[in-house]
Amino acid sequence: MDNTRVNIMLSMPIGKLLRKFTPPAMLAMSANAVLNIFEMFILGIGVGIDTFAALACTFPIIILISAFAALVNTGTASKVAMLYAENKQEQALKTFGNSFMVMMGMGVLITVVLEIFLEDILRLCGASDVTLPYALEYMRIMLVATVVLFSMQSMGRLLHIQGRPQVQMMLQIGGITGDVILSLIFVLVFKWGMKGVALASIICEGISWILYLKIFSNKKAFVHFTKQGFRFDFN
Repeated sequence: MDNTRVNIMLSMPIGKLLRKFTPPAMLAMSANAVLNIFEMFILGIGVGIDTFAALACTFPIIILISAFAALVNTGTASKVAMLYAENKQEQALKTFGNSFMVMMGMGVLITVVLEIFLEDILRLCGASDVTLPYALEYMRIMLVATVVLFSMQSMGRLLHIQGRPQVQMMLQIGGITGDVILSLIFVLVFKWGMKGVALASIICEGISWILYLKIFSNKKAFVHFTKQGFRFDFN
């Protein structure tokens, strides 16, 4: 298990912890911003400038999805960290497993709701008759990955409390790099337009999700999946 790494974190001064955890988080966020710029650039070349506005209309929905995910995963990471600090490992693992199932359930629910009201929501976000078809084409594919996004955010935050922010950073940057490469191929070579950008995103998110699952399936990991964790405890 990663007890040594966590014990170091518990005894490390706050200043050193900030210096260790801040750069990976900043790099990951910067890479995500660069991805948005690249996607617009690729779509502008491969499809046309109307796709700029269409993609911009989808950003509020994606931010909303991330915000709902943060409702659970931020609290889960804090709770698991506190339980480990209190030497309540079994309860911490159960909390992780329960939260993972909640995140999956929320992902399915939000996907269904958004699919039903997607056109109206995009209109509220500023989509016009010209940009709406592009935005719908993009979001209907992206919604497939909502469940993956929810659970992946939860696991990403839990890598932080294990003292492994660099792992999350590498997974995120690796996924973004793959996204850019696939977007170039799908849009400029295959001429798939908005569909190509969306497919590139969900393929890379799916690969990252599988890698996250592999990390948290390892029984030697400080936080990992257990059978007990997948049984709800309402006490």
